[in-house]
Amino acid sequence: MQLIPPTAFRPVVRIANRHDVMPGQVYGPRTIPDLQFICPLKGSLFLRSGPDQKDEHRANPGQILCILPDVLHTVGMVSKTRHGEICGIHLELIPDARWAAGDYRCDPLPPTVSTPTDVQAVQAAFIRAAETFASYGK
Repeated sequence: MQLIPPTAFRPVVRIANRHDVMPGQVYGPRTIPDLQFICPLKGSLFLRSGPDQKDEHRANPGQILCILPDVLHTVGMVSKTRHGEICGIHLELIPDARWAAGDYRCDPLPPTVSTPTDVQAVQAAFIRAAETFASYGK
């Protein structure tokens, strides 16, 4: 297995999307084969992960949620009364390799929840990625 530092990342985006999340909506429990970053634009999300779903994190607008491949997890809207909006990106960090197949890992691992220094620029980048991905094939 290859250890990849951030300076060697050459991301390959598999899915980029932007969509509304209904009040109390939950995805999972599930596993996914890709590294996933979720950018809450409106509303807060919770993440429960691990085999017993007891590791819990929260991501608010202005933060980024990272879900590692093949980790059992549940993601959902914290609010039961207000809808939210998210952008998400599923990707591999290097071409022609799969995290889930054990081809590589990044060193260091990304934090589960991070707060970028330039929130508006990061949110704009997620939105642009979703718009670009949605325009393919049109």
